[in-house]
Amino acid sequence: MVLISVKVLRDFWLLTPGSKTSIQKWAAEVQEPSWTNYSDVKQSFGSADFVGNGRVVFNIKRNQIRIVALMIFRVRTVYIRFIGTHAEYDQIQTFKLYNLMKPIRNEAEHQIALQRVEAIWNAGEGSAELDELEVLVTLIEKYESIHYPIFEDADAIEVIKQTIEDKGMKNKDLLSVFGSESAISNVLSRRRQLTLKMVKDLHRLLGIPLQLLVA
Repeated sequence: MVLISVKVLRDFWLLTPGSKTSIQKWAAEVQEPSWTNYSDVKQSFGSADFVGNGRVVFNIKRNQIRIVALMIFRVRTVYIRFIGTHAEYDQIQTFKLYNLMKPIRNEAEHQIALQRVEAIWNAGEGSAELDELEVLVTLIEKYESIHYPIFEDADAIEVIKQTIEDKGMKNKDLLSVFGSESAISNVLSRRRQLTLKMVKDLHRLLGIPLQLLVA
């Protein structure tokens, strides 16, 4: 799936200590599949809730953080509309809508493009608005990949630790990957680097997206 409006994720983790790894992990897991309906989303994220008007609420970091996203299945896009704590969940705001069909060059144009996506996300099949939607998603993804990369400073060790915690596992559950408890300790304490084989085995065992393990 294509993930857009990622700036809000970065803004949130910069203001919320301890949230970055969980958010990066969620973002990577969202980008891996190609969902076609809400059942697909639910299969990947059992705690996700469809709240109407095309939106799904994702609960991450053991339900400490909520992400609301608009699901635009026809163009394989997950459009982030809100991220915050449960207490902040009701503070989602709406925006005035504009049209934009040109390269996005600054943040003002970026926001206008996002607002336009929300206005036409349910465009009819074969309509000019659906064509516009596909172009806008491409423009937004390009702009955000340059200005708001969300994986360039991902910490593979922190992702592994967070995944173990999320799954209720212990370090010793990684023996099949590392071979010994001393090797587990050395890797998680950063005294030993991950090998390609370890990365592949961790991906298979824990389901961690490869892009987070090789960042």
